Amino acid sequence: MKTPYPPGPQTVLIITPFFSPNVGGVETRFDCIVDYLDRHGLRTWVRTYQPVVTRGVKGAAHERRGKQIEIWRWNWPGGDLFHKLLEHPLLCAAYLCPGLFVSSFLLLLRRSGEISVIHAAGFNAALIARLLFPIFRIPYVVSVHALYEFEKGSMGQRWARWILSKAKCVLAMSPRSRADMLSIGLDDAQVSIHTNWIDVEKFAPMDRMRCKTALGLEGRFVIMMIGRLKRIKGVELLLEMARMLPSKDMCIVIAGDGDMSEAVVAAARDNEQLIFLGQIPNVELPATYNAADISIVPSIYDEGFSRVVLESLCCGIPLVASNLGLIPEEVDDTCSVLVDPSVENFLSVINELYDAPERLKAMAQSARDFGAARYSEKNMSTILDAYGMPLEQEDVN
Repeated sequence: MKTPYPPGPQTVLIITPFFSPNVGGVETRFDCIVDYLDRHGLRTWVRTYQPVVTRGVKGAAHERRGKQIEIWRWNWPGGDLFHKLLEHPLLCAAYLCPGLFVSSFLLLLRRSGEISVIHAAGFNAALIARLLFPIFRIPYVVSVHALYEFEKGSMGQRWARWILSKAKCVLAMSPRSRADMLSIGLDDAQVSIHTNWIDVEKFAPMDRMRCKTALGLEGRFVIMMIGRLKRIKGVELLLEMARMLPSKDMCIVIAGDGDMSEAVVAAARDNEQLIFLGQIPNVELPATYNAADISIVPSIYDEGFSRVVLESLCCGIPLVASNLGLIPEEVDDTCSVLVDPSVENFLSVINELYDAPERLKAMAQSARDFGAARYSEKNMSTILDAYGMPLEQEDVN
């Protein structure tokens, strides 16, 4: 068997404010990344916080996972301060960066010679990597997870350019995301597109009737939303839609957690066509998706590269979604319908698909084919190239 990498220190240090058991797309994405690296013989360390968004969960302060994964979690104030500070980037950085900077600095003081590259998840982690760079001279790679569209010449644009100026590579989510990064003044060769990926064997079509029965949804036409329960995710639109569904066998099913959970619970109590499942463990997500006839992503903001979209498609679930953010770059019209987000627009499309079962069936097949072809593990090669660690051998067992 070939040696996975050249001799010498080969450790990736991932710095991220958000990691499991915190729940979200970034967290799931980096769980997949560290597991992939471990399977390919690459040692991976994670510096992160205990969950600061997801309520009622806590991970081990020091966790060993797989063969060569180590995760350190610092306690840090939560209470969903992150989402409250999102519109104030400087305050958000002042909240998220200090603990991770100190934690990472102390690690590097002792073991910087073992680390080949730092992977920073998002701009706050990138700021930490940028501050560490002049001290330890360890190259850093940055993943961006949102559209920023900084105003030209603004303080935000200047700060972003400084933070990313020394990055070995900036991993954008899509062509539009890449253009967003280039607009702040980065070199063309510095910005790559890393298309997100999921386990297409895990997220795959299952027996829909059995999955519906397991959730008590047999005989129902299910429109399902999985995600954070926040206003920007379009939750209020869903609650209004549930009151206007034209057929009694139609229902809207919501799964997730967030500051609108209580509103969803209250609405579901008074409406048999609205069902709330609460937070779904990751291991149960494929079966939950497979209970749906339509997956809906009704975001009312510029959504980043949505993992829910990928998971829905790979499970063979047609998508009805907002035409905002990067969602249009994730799908095509064989497996999805995108609209301006409004109750009227969503209900119009849902009614059309409800009355056209053959069209819906064709979209389901296209969804699986499209998702499996475009969003498989092969997309991990872009990250390995950014690290300077291309793989040429089979998985290391």
